Amino acid sequence: MRLMQERNVIVPDRFCDRACEYASEGLALVLLSAQGRVEAIFGIGNLIRSDAAEMIKLLRMCGWRVMLASGDDPIVAAGVGRVICLAPSDSVGLCRETLDRR
Repeated sequence: MRLMQERNVIVPDRFCDRACEYASEGLALVLLSAQGRVEAIFGIGNLIRSDAAEMIKLLRMCGWRVMLASGDDPIVAAGVGRVICLAPSDSVGLCRETLDRR
């Protein structure tokens, strides 16, 4: 989204809302623009194994602390963490923009 704004591409409100929704679900955003205006948005993600949450539960029962370290945006990482039953503090997204701000 920030790239589109930096390039003065118009992003209609409905796409901003959808972008937040997709990111909170753990999906990376792809925006399609034409003639200076976003015309479509897609959420792309990896399939999470159906047994991931159960495996994390078993590891915790064995005394392990389970965390997610991701190269994705922190919002996307938190979304994936929610799907696999991790606390927000245990899902860390370290995309380049996040590292640049530190």
